[in-house]
Amino acid sequence: MEPIIGGTENLYSGKILQLNSEKFRTGNGIEVQREIVHHPGAVCMLALSQHGTIFLVEQFRAPVKKILLELPAGTLEPGESPKTTAVRELQEEIGMKPHSITSLGGFYVAPGYCDEFVHLFLCTKLEPSVLAGDIDEEIKIVEMTLPAAVDAIKNATIIDAKTISGILIWATMQANK
Repeated sequence: MEPIIGGTENLYSGKILQLNSEKFRTGNGIEVQREIVHHPGAVCMLALSQHGTIFLVEQFRAPVKKILLELPAGTLEPGESPKTTAVRELQEEIGMKPHSITSLGGFYVAPGYCDEFVHLFLCTKLEPSVLAGDIDEEIKIVEMTLPAAVDAIKNATIIDAKTISGILIWATMQANK
């Protein structure tokens, strides 16, 4: 599909995202309209303790009105690289700074209506280093072994897509060693 010139209308602009109504022309010439959420992108960190446990965070998520168990994550700030965001967010959410950070790729969250791309990182060689987080965040840190985290996915204790993706990517990498 190709964008139609002048076919974009901003419906909402907020602190983090923007909602547009956008018109496209399909390959066979049909005009379609889509509502698209534009997001600056995010990072998700699979942080391992010196014992090999995975750091997770429990926090309330307003859109689903639940406390979710998730890998630490955060939104890219303007002009900030994904790696820099990952280091900052890890310090804010679990009070640790990684001395080794490796990209594990990334993924689109919901490409049917949103352009948010999450960069996934493996963070190791952690040292205590706390940065103040967002004032509205109430975070509880949880550590799990990889088998326990996979079980938490199986029994629907972990239901967050970025966390499921990150843990299963790491589990696959460990199985292929």
